[in-house]
Amino acid sequence: MQGKLSERWSTFPELAESAKALDKTPLDVGEWRGEEGPQLDERTKQTAGAVGAVNRRYSNTTLNETVTVDLVSGRPHDMYFHTPDRCYPAAGFERGGKQQSVKIEGIDAEFFTNTYIKSEPNGITNLRVYWAWSNDGKWTAPDDFKWKYGGNPSLYKLYVLVPVNNRDQSIDHNAATEFIRAFLPELQKTVFSNVKAPAQSAPTTPAKEPAADASKG
Repeated sequence: MQGKLSERWSTFPELAESAKALDKTPLDVGEWRGEEGPQLDERTKQTAGAVGAVNRRYSNTTLNETVTVDLVSGRPHDMYFHTPDRCYPAAGFERGGKQQSVKIEGIDAEFFTNTYIKSEPNGITNLRVYWAWSNDGKWTAPDDFKWKYGGNPSLYKLYVLVPVNNRDQSIDHNAATEFIRAFLPELQKTVFSNVKAPAQSAPTTPAKEPAADASKG
């Protein structure tokens, strides 16, 4: 079991298939308009364990808000190891608080979130980051990651980033959560369009009771 969960004994052609499916990621989502961001070079992708990657900025003129989206695919081990709580501090960001999990209202999804702050010569960068994983279109942020996703041939990881002006911003009502509510159903129709729903067992037909014998009173 340990060998399976650690992906030690297998090769995974599904990695290429999952990466290819990212080409279907919609550029426009409701009132959000997307534009391509910097693409990861092969060396960066290898370091991050990303086989496929999408980087975009989505803007909503009605809300006057912009979010950044990183959607990547790869082996579960790599998707788990390279997360904001490790990578952002390594890049000079300070954690703005304690990592929390949040359920996104209106859809069946749960994300981790935290703020990350960095002082730079031209000012302070203050970001709220949401991240979660999925192998079937349902996005979760499990504490028991290895039991939830270990042994899967491929896994997706999603980051949604939004600039914030203070650390006390509501974690469940902001531009990022508004975008997530619009974005995830579209991913289900596109990137996860070939994921088969779990088979349902046929309903059991109740056995018929024997007909009553009219000769017996």
